[in-house]
Amino acid sequence: IFCDENDNVTETQLRCIFKAEVQPDEFRLLVIPCEGERELSSGDLHSVYLKDGKEIEKFEKGTIIQIEYDGIILESYPGQIRAYSVKICE
Repeated sequence: IFCDENDNVTETQLRCIFKAEVQPDEFRLLVIPCEGERELSSGDLHSVYLKDGKEIEKFEKGTIIQIEYDGIILESYPGQIRAYSVKICE
């Protein structure tokens, strides 16, 4: 199942996309989901890692990024997301 930004199901592999603001952290990518994103209901802060184990590029605090992931947020604090991709919003 593919979930687009409007939660419409379109394919056979679950992929959800949301926008978030980068928060300062020296060792990991921490983000706060943007206003209106459903991931905000899972917590105010999330730690993002890439599924393939590659290192995520460093983003400046306040940068708005788009995160594509499998819809699973691990219940910890901060919540943990294994992303397919992370990119700066245009």
